[in-house]
Amino acid sequence: MTASPTHMKWWGWGDEQTEFDISDKPELWPFIRESVGISGEGDRTPPVQFDDLTLPLPRINSAFRAALGGTLGGDRLFTNKRERLVHAYGKSFRDLWRIRRGIVEAAPDGVIYPETEAEVATLIAAAADHDVVLIPFGAGSNIAGCVEAAHDERRMVVALDLRRMDQVLELDAESGTARIQAGVMGPHMEQQLNAQGFTLGHFPDSFLFSTLGGWIATRSAGMQSDRYGKIEDMVVALRMVTPSGTIETRTVPRSSNGIDVKHLCIGSEGTLGVITEAVMQVHRIPEIRLPYGYLFPDFEEGVNAI
Repeated sequence: MTASPTHMKWWGWGDEQTEFDISDKPELWPFIRESVGISGEGDRTPPVQFDDLTLPLPRINSAFRAALGGTLGGDRLFTNKRERLVHAYGKSFRDLWRIRRGIVEAAPDGVIYPETEAEVATLIAAAADHDVVLIPFGAGSNIAGCVEAAHDERRMVVALDLRRMDQVLELDAESGTARIQAGVMGPHMEQQLNAQGFTLGHFPDSFLFSTLGGWIATRSAGMQSDRYGKIEDMVVALRMVTPSGTIETRTVPRSSNGIDVKHLCIGSEGTLGVITEAVMQVHRIPEIRLPYGYLFPDFEEGVNAI
């Protein structure tokens, strides 16, 4: 079985090899103190050590685990401390404040990395049969508490990490559409599209550490949304596995009849099912790209300029 995908650092943003060193920026901290109004030097608060963290004991539903072993083969359920920890919280200020201080009140009891839509369907069916909670997990950059287990939950909770489903499956250059698995990270998706001369054109702040399925489930906006639209403008069709079956919307640009089921799935935050793939509107890479940025001394001056 392949190794689990690389995770962000459990105590902050970015991978564990990335840090911001201010030792060669002597004017930065005085500027921050003056701008924010901090008196004194302030206390440094590094995160607690990993070995000092205590997680709630995992609750293992033996019938669910046995069902997985019988259908998926082998032990696909990760229950070690690090896997549970990196899937416990998102990356909001509240999440990082708690985890840096060692406050982990709830964590998934296990983590599973499905590799196909069929495996996702098997997991959801087993969870429904054995009363297990599944939390779809993209890359963990959520800031709305959507990947956090309920603190009073008594059932087994499993994080469903989709990042092994990370391929651009098809690209139709004539219609400008691509069928893409939902677990693909932003940079890896763009690499695959760029190799064929295309781009999705969706670049949210979390681009480096978020997935296509996460963008769809959270109704994401990006830095070029004024050109290509928000994520819901890019989704032509999608597939979402639910406890009652798989929803597959039609690959058509527009529909004029009935309720738009696609838009019930977009922004559903993982509450209705697990998005496994989508047909996306893609665009040819521009021949010339000229990015501009503007700085203003304060918010009011920026508003006046606009």
